[in-house]
Amino acid sequence: MEDAYRTDIDEGLRECNTYHNWVEGFKAILGTLYSSKKAYLHIYNSSKRDDLIRIIGGHGKTLVEQGIEDCARDKGMEVSPKDKKFMTRFYMNVFMGIVKDFLDGRMTEDPEYIASRCDAMMRHHIRTTLDNLQAILT
Repeated sequence: MEDAYRTDIDEGLRECNTYHNWVEGFKAILGTLYSSKKAYLHIYNSSKRDDLIRIIGGHGKTLVEQGIEDCARDKGMEVSPKDKKFMTRFYMNVFMGIVKDFLDGRMTEDPEYIASRCDAMMRHHIRTTLDNLQAILT
């Protein structure tokens, strides 16, 4: 299962490794699940649920961490490891909450719709968070 999922998702994420195209990465993750809906729902509703969630979370964490690093680099600022860890945890809770809702809802929502709404709500959010952090640190 893990190899199949990694192969599927790695293909979709190959070009989605920066903050500027994280939406495409999120769409690739949801699209991979959706394209093999029956198989992934079977896994999600089995004793392998935690494994599936861990694998999805690993890919999501890569997208989030890269986004934080890209934004910080674009802004010419250094983010402390503690703040980076906190930000990653915050955004991962949002990311995994949406993924779990998608799976719990039996993947009835369109991945494109979910990704576009996340983009609308999160556009430039990491940048704003970094600005706010910088303001409280100075």
